[in-house]
Amino acid sequence: MNLHVRTVGILWVLVGLALGSWALWGLATEEHTRSVVVSWLIVLVFAVVSIAAGVTFGRAGLVGRILIRLVSAVALLYAAVWLFLDGVEDAGGYWPAIVFGVALAGYTFFHQGAP
Repeated sequence: MNLHVRTVGILWVLVGLALGSWALWGLATEEHTRSVVVSWLIVLVFAVVSIAAGVTFGRAGLVGRILIRLVSAVALLYAAVWLFLDGVEDAGGYWPAIVFGVALAGYTFFHQGAP
């Protein structure tokens, strides 16, 4: 496995672990209304898929490539929605994470050397 594949896989695993920790913290500490719980569960599912993508990228052939492209596409779509629905004004503190996600997703999704 080359350095590119290993680095991208590790970064997606780290993204998944960070989001999973954040989602579990939110589920444990915030109010338990239906919309809040569903929001945190969506984050938790994305975290699990990110971890699976990072672990399988470069190891599981087609499955790894599909998962890594899936999480990249979802991250890019999320960033676009965040930007166009005034996320900068409403939740401006998230911009460093959004920029990192866009950079990682863009590199992963559009890099020609990816397996």
